[in-house]
Amino acid sequence: MAAPTQAQQSAFGYFHSLQKVKTEETQNVFESQFKSSHNVQSSEVWAENVPFAADVTAADAAAASFPATIKKYSFTSLTEVVGSNGQAWFIDDGGTFVRPWIDPVDIPNSVTNIPSTGYEAKLFESDDTQVPPATGSWSINYYAGMVLFEPGFTPADLGYGVPKISAYAYIGGTVGGSSLSETAINQTAHGFIVGDSIYHNGTVFAKAQSDDVDTLSFLVVTSVEDVDNFRAASSGFLDSLTGLVAGQYYYLSDTTAGEWVAVEPTISNPVFFANTTTSGWILPFRPALSTSSVTAAVFTQIDVFTSTAGQIVYALSQTPNPNAIISMNGLELIEGASEDYTITGSTLNLNNFWLIIDAGYKIKARYNYTS
Repeated sequence: MAAPTQAQQSAFGYFHSLQKVKTEETQNVFESQFKSSHNVQSSEVWAENVPFAADVTAADAAAASFPATIKKYSFTSLTEVVGSNGQAWFIDDGGTFVRPWIDPVDIPNSVTNIPSTGYEAKLFESDDTQVPPATGSWSINYYAGMVLFEPGFTPADLGYGVPKISAYAYIGGTVGGSSLSETAINQTAHGFIVGDSIYHNGTVFAKAQSDDVDTLSFLVVTSVEDVDNFRAASSGFLDSLTGLVAGQYYYLSDTTAGEWVAVEPTISNPVFFANTTTSGWILPFRPALSTSSVTAAVFTQIDVFTSTAGQIVYALSQTPNPNAIISMNGLELIEGASEDYTITGSTLNLNNFWLIIDAGYKIKARYNYTS
């Protein structure tokens, strides 16, 4: 691609700064019909909120409260970009090129629109002496995570040694990552591990269990930062688990809080589908009652109706699951409430017959009839 003239470069830059494309030499910005922008991958779109920070104290507090979203680098030695002749430097965190840094203008005050100056990056010489913004000729590209120096003003030229930086990096979830609906949560001594299914009891988050409709899960813990901070998601891909069976649906356990089971409990709360032994998708499925079956051997049946019987009572030989729906000889057994009937007449033709589990774990037969 041949380089345009200096004048043309300036014109293109001017149009682009106003989000327009220059398509003709004498064109005015308002005459352009095409938008100029950049392609952005979903993995670069932040999924977590970063709080406004008017000063360093507020920025430090935000980093402490949301360690899974904001990471502060303090007096961190920079690494020179290979081949940049000392003009470009970045943060190397254990082999990871750290980006993006949080730009103050990305987090404006919601009322005044002033930037979060607390997140402003600061440059230092190797001996921790701060380099003021007006000293030398350098700039910061927060998105790229780099400090850029003009030729003749590099750290080597000015005797800075290896430069250092204090900056805040965004390390939270992205729209295109596994944390599509992930949220950073601060709760003192939460006690969770990755994979726990949780709910909110109105005061705090707690491990969920499907033995009660009020303790069902709507979040799965996806990472644990420390004893007081964790992340959780209601949907998305999770790949940090073990011991799964590929192709298996998992449900919230009705016996052990927070855990999953492969056999569907009576209150069915699907939470995960595994595609490998270590990964799968968190499921935002609505809980429902599952259906199970028992045979007539479960209870002693009194099958002779008398002319005055309002209900037939069966003594159960085993305790039913809470809220169970059971089928017996084609008749549906449900939990619910109905009225007692006084039966008169000598002939009963049963129809619309249903059975109800009462609090004493007995089955009561209810029916309509004709005489």
